[in-house]
Amino acid sequence: MLFFIFCKAEELGRDPTLDEVFLKTHTKKKDNSWVDERAQKTYETYQGKLQQASKNGEASSSCSQVVNAEARLDMWVQSVGGKNKGRIYGAGDRSSLYRPGVASLVPDSRPSRGCVNVLSQHSTEIAAQIAAFEERAKAAEHEAREAREELRKAEQRRQEDDQRTKELQIQLATLAKSVASIQAESSRRRRHPDYDEDESNDDDSDE
Repeated sequence: MLFFIFCKAEELGRDPTLDEVFLKTHTKKKDNSWVDERAQKTYETYQGKLQQASKNGEASSSCSQVVNAEARLDMWVQSVGGKNKGRIYGAGDRSSLYRPGVASLVPDSRPSRGCVNVLSQHSTEIAAQIAAFEERAKAAEHEAREAREELRKAEQRRQEDDQRTKELQIQLATLAKSVASIQAESSRRRRHPDYDEDESNDDDSDE
């Protein structure tokens, strides 16, 4: 939040007011709607007080030119019901900086333009590191996909080998049954009585 405040200060040429920061940090970027009902009611209450305090009674951006910064900050504190357990709603960690008559809750120590440039450079470096990490992640994902494909092919080959083995086993079993059947039929013919009779007749004719 402080980085946003410092950037906003450079943009405006002055410290942003607490309500300006609140409006930015408590609305959604997608549609500028409030993050919750409390935020909306707080801001509306504050705007009502600001309108009453303005000379022309207009609740517009011109009010900031009419009501000084100290009064605006006091109005905000009043709108949120003062401090609660040492904190002011919307001020966060900067609540400890509030005193009656204080014009801003922006810390005195702020980054210079050079420091902002360093932060910007640091952000660029972080972005580059993120991009490099994403590239490594893509490469790792590609390798993982190739490994999964190799495993799939290996599994498919194993299944095909198993299928061929089963077919060979069936063929061998069928062949074994055929051989056993032939052997049984041959044995049965050798033991048949007609064969014995024929052999006896042959003996008699010889005599």
